[in-house]
Amino acid sequence: MLNFFTNTQKTQYYKNYKEQGFFVVKNVFTKQICKSIIEEIGVAKNTYKYYDRKNLIRRIENIYNKGTSLRLINKNLIFLLNEIFNKEYTIFKDKYNAKPPGGEGFYAHYDGVFQFRNKVNKLENGWYKYGKDFVNILVALDPCNKINGSIEISKVHKNNSLSNRRTLYYTYSLLKFGSKYKKYFQDKILSKNKNSKSLSGEI
Repeated sequence: MLNFFTNTQKTQYYKNYKEQGFFVVKNVFTKQICKSIIEEIGVAKNTYKYYDRKNLIRRIENIYNKGTSLRLINKNLIFLLNEIFNKEYTIFKDKYNAKPPGGEGFYAHYDGVFQFRNKVNKLENGWYKYGKDFVNILVALDPCNKINGSIEISKVHKNNSLSNRRTLYYTYSLLKFGSKYKKYFQDKILSKNKNSKSLSGEI
């Protein structure tokens, strides 16, 4: 469990979040755990897989509970959020970004701030259909640097290296409003968006 944070650290993380909109926690998970997660994702069944225009794997969704290490890391991330924000969270959506060598980047966008058409063609307001309070966590499974595509805000770059840049990208919502995980993916599957099965309709 992530029980090694001091009160000073938790206060500083929260302060960074309020001032900058994010905070960084380093050296949380071992390389072995990250390797195990990648292996579990590779054999996970009943997931949603997406490929880019080069037919390279782009992302895999519906994976947070598809293996021992995946379940453990989700449990630990929820613990981290509860400790820092003093609120109870639950998984809202999950995504594994593959970012293989030569793979396409992602267009700049605001997560959750979009509209999509549901199964009866009614316009819905992105994540705000499900709630108002969301927290995103990105877990780097590989080194993320300037060569293979560092983590950036509002920029798009392809992976020009020979190395993968794999990450987990999880979104959490407040537990007191109940889980919206299944509903989100049901809406995503049945959405009328034409460009992709992302609710935003973007690549």
